Amino acid sequence: MFYAKIGADRVAVKNKAEDILGQMTLKEKALLLSGNFDIFKHIWLSSVKKEGSIYNPRPIPTFGCKRLGVPPVGFSDGPRGVTMGFATCFPVSMARGASFDRDIERAVGDVIGKEVRAFEGGNYFAGICINLLRHPAWGRAQETYGEDPYHVGEFGLSLTEQVQSHNVMGCVKHYAVNNIENSRFRVDIRADDRTLHEVYLPHFKKCVVQGGAASLMGAYNRFEGEQVCESKKLLTDIAREQWGFEGFHISDFFFGIRDAVKALNAGMDVEMPAPIHYHKNIVEHVEQQWVPTVLSTHYRFRLRPW
Repeated sequence: MFYAKIGADRVAVKNKAEDILGQMTLKEKALLLSGNFDIFKHIWLSSVKKEGSIYNPRPIPTFGCKRLGVPPVGFSDGPRGVTMGFATCFPVSMARGASFDRDIERAVGDVIGKEVRAFEGGNYFAGICINLLRHPAWGRAQETYGEDPYHVGEFGLSLTEQVQSHNVMGCVKHYAVNNIENSRFRVDIRADDRTLHEVYLPHFKKCVVQGGAASLMGAYNRFEGEQVCESKKLLTDIAREQWGFEGFHISDFFFGIRDAVKALNAGMDVEMPAPIHYHKNIVEHVEQQWVPTVLSTHYRFRLRPW
């Protein structure tokens, strides 16, 4: 979906990806599925070189594959604009949503897309937050646009499309049913299918189906007894099979994944921001046939030790 939006030839992209995968070792494939965050380097860049935020002064990269010319994903957070360096700080999403003006959000997205690209290695913006505000005391209320699925979806769509018009991959978060702060690491959300699809998912679907979002970030919370980042129902059955999502899933940072085998088999593509459960463990899991298949960007592939 994403590469179709930017006008690339689908067949050529797929053939190129398959050719590269055919040359990669199992270890190189495994590395593609992990972030490569060096927290000490980022602190140094921020404090010594005075490059802004301690958390994200430069793009947070995945590993990539230098031998075959596969660049890393260059993660930049949001949503008040690009967090890297001294980029523009916009009003919070809640304030922008209060304008009810999609054109304003598109103008914001236009600047964000340009500023992500202005940083060396920047190609990914993870500041498209469209969780529903279910309680005004929610600790991250300012990060979303409001409480109505249509309203939130329209603004998320506007930001997604405009950011990606600059060849920046847009990441929509936090997928899904993530609407609480203090207990987000342990809360287990239950919802019947009608509530799920009419209230908690339509805005995500809009960004995927209409906006061609390149990425979805899995949330910290549990859903129907499983971590969201390990939920086959959310990651594969709904996003991929029902919506036709062809991008890649990433985990929320550090605590999104608890079990590598469950996460990989559910369709979680990339563990962020550093290799904790993935990385070297993937090689063993594949060799033991605990992980026969994982989902790659745009299509499925076998992790065979070629």
